[in-house]
Amino acid sequence: MSIQVQITTEECWWDSGLSCTCAITVRVGRDVYTVGHCGGNHLLDWVQSEDEVLDVYVEPGYMHKVPDVKL
Repeated sequence: MSIQVQITTEECWWDSGLSCTCAITVRVGRDVYTVGHCGGNHLLDWVQSEDEVLDVYVEPGYMHKVPDVKL
């Protein structure tokens, strides 16, 4: 089973010309979890959880851990 990671970037601050990661989506099998803060919108949730091989632990603040993938 493969692990896929997709990121979204946006300008770090107005007129900086620098890009920062504002969202990340992790997919393992048919499990998909996303954390996003792009454009001031906040999304921290499962998009899909069918295989139950991806564990996500929410830490204080906006930190999330993906400690293991049961392949």
